[in-house]
Amino acid sequence: MGLSPRPEGDWQPPILLASARDQVGISEVCDVLEAHQAFLSGERGRARRIEGRDRFIREELLRRYGSFGFSALGGDPRLREICDGDVGLSPYGLLEQLSLEIEAALAKSERNR
Repeated sequence: MGLSPRPEGDWQPPILLASARDQVGISEVCDVLEAHQAFLSGERGRARRIEGRDRFIREELLRRYGSFGFSALGGDPRLREICDGDVGLSPYGLLEQLSLEIEAALAKSERNR
């Protein structure tokens, strides 16, 4: 859904007509939900989730620490290094790990003044 074109191979949500009251279209909704789950489990869905996770973490770090704090972390290269590593953390766990790194780097730079 939306007005902008989707990349080829991206999930294209169908428009369905369904009514629980009239018992119409329910099996079609279930079929589409299963198809969407299969898409999300595939490589394209995984890539979209990773892209969204990385964007969330970057934006949140910039919101919390600004460009100065983000640079103290090592900027995008360090963010990529952490996010690309399979550390088994949720996006919030990754955000916490990177926040601790930024705070340690900022404290170290403050001590060296």
